[in-house]
Amino acid sequence: MLVEKDRYLVNIFCVDGSFIKGLIHVSPGLRILDSLNSQKDNFVAVVNAEIFNLREGELESLGRTTHEKGHTIILNKSAVKWMEEIKKI
Repeated sequence: MLVEKDRYLVNIFCVDGSFIKGLIHVSPGLRILDSLNSQKDNFVAVVNAEIFNLREGELESLGRTTHEKGHTIILNKSAVKWMEEIKKI
């Protein structure tokens, strides 16, 4: 069964210094904050994720390319320092 979700493009800053840009899916009627604060799940899926490492105020790549792109990652909510909504898609 397909469940409709709202899609948001977000920037995620993690406690380990990594930066993730990608899409998250949120149930209709919920805010991103509601989804993050939900005790129901400890993880959030980030689709089309671009993963960067932040060092000394600059973006440094993870891996050999300028950045890793196009992955779906499962992120533990406890690793999120803060999340910024870019736009609803």
